Amino acid sequence: MGSCSSQSVQQSRKGRKVLQNILETENEYSKELQTVLSTYLRPLQTSEKLSSANTSYLMGNLEEICSFQQMLVQSLEECTKLPEAQQRVGGCFLNLMPQMKTLYLAYCANHPSAVNVLTEHSEELGEFMEIKGANSPGILVLTTGLSKPFMRLDKYPTLLKELERHMEDYHPDRQDIQKSMTAFKNLSAQCQDVRKRKELELQILTEAIRNWEGDDIKTLGNVIYMSQVMIQCTGSEVLHVWLWARC
Repeated sequence: MGSCSSQSVQQSRKGRKVLQNILETENEYSKELQTVLSTYLRPLQTSEKLSSANTSYLMGNLEEICSFQQMLVQSLEECTKLPEAQQRVGGCFLNLMPQMKTLYLAYCANHPSAVNVLTEHSEELGEFMEIKGANSPGILVLTTGLSKPFMRLDKYPTLLKELERHMEDYHPDRQDIQKSMTAFKNLSAQCQDVRKRKELELQILTEAIRNWEGDDIKTLGNVIYMSQVMIQCTGSEVLHVWLWARC
């Protein structure tokens, strides 16, 4: 009996450490986003280094994600103040998942355009970053900063799995923890798919298209559908099928 009680206490102690680690890393991530915005991107907006369109690509919806993460940190902090039996970390994530999904899918859809701006303006952006205090090469600091949202997204399933591992079988939040892990895995996969599709769109839109006789494709609006067809005649060739907003 005493042995079971001792194991339960030890498991509970480990669970609290894992939860504290989730909170600390979430807070660190939130502060990193704030630093990228306040130290680099907002000053870049008011400078004349880039066009407003290119600056907008770099910003994406990072302001909205930063505000959301600050709110998430507050929610997790409130959760840790409750008695262990009343803590609902999984429930907290599940409640916020719809908003999180909207924000992160939008961010990942824009990210390839941001990378394109980083590539085309690496020299002037690197100089600007270093003037603002970034270590050399400054462009790497910005590139890494803009990758943090989906890098953080990939970590949630592992963090929650560790929390579940040290949770009592009968804990009321256990099922929501499991649902949250699945939801984060699905969201991470969706974000990866969106980024790959947008990277392909951007690649095709910036390359010359053989035998194209229509308007400049950049004037046709947003791509609302894209697919690939394999054509086999004398040889195999991939045909890209596109549908634009103005078609």
